[in-house]
Amino acid sequence: LNPELVAAASAAASTLPNSSQVESELLRKLRQHESITESQRKGDIKKLGGLIADMKVGKKPNRQNSWAANQIRFDDDGRGYTQERSITSELEGIRRRKNLLSAKRLNIFSPSTNEEAEPTAAHPSLWDIEFANQLSMSINHQPRNGLEEMIQWTKEGKLWQYPINNEDGLEEEASVSFYEHVFLEKHLEEGFPRQGPVRHFMELVVAGLSKNPYLTVQQKKDHIFWFRDYFSAKEEVLKEADVYLN
Repeated sequence: LNPELVAAASAAASTLPNSSQVESELLRKLRQHESITESQRKGDIKKLGGLIADMKVGKKPNRQNSWAANQIRFDDDGRGYTQERSITSELEGIRRRKNLLSAKRLNIFSPSTNEEAEPTAAHPSLWDIEFANQLSMSINHQPRNGLEEMIQWTKEGKLWQYPINNEDGLEEEASVSFYEHVFLEKHLEEGFPRQGPVRHFMELVVAGLSKNPYLTVQQKKDHIFWFRDYFSAKEEVLKEADVYLN
């Protein structure tokens, strides 16, 4: 924690009885706030840790064993010719090469048959799409290449969605203006003293929240309101200590 903030918390706690317990409660709340900020700031690192933890190593099939029996084996010259094949067979294949469009039509399919046989493209329904998604999730198979692996990670939320949005994951803050994050002093107008150690402590808290880009506006308000409720519960004690509330 910031030493100045710790000193302000100690000064605010000194105005109340059992100051050590009050100081401990204030510092515990501040540390909890710092831990939330740190966890949200390191959200990408946790995602990366989960990404590494969820990785599965698949064995690549032996290429020699996966060859088909009739697959062509290449010799050392790299041209794909076997010993049984010669240059004469290559020339013979060139001579026999014909244009498919110049051959005589067989008239197997009549024009009327083609028109009747045209199928109408059936669009998949919502149930078909959901069934396909459930089926793909139920089958735990290794991606065949790096592209399929990246597609799978994108669906799981481990990679950025394209086009990349710098505010991805902050949809709830889209309708909130930036000044709501910065100008938080208005929340000190009610429920807090206008001067004294408690006021100084809350001004430091608000200054730290206004510079925090990792919390939402609602989280910042909840943090301020917690201190307001905490000091309001001790209003009688603060009045006896001449620290008047509004």
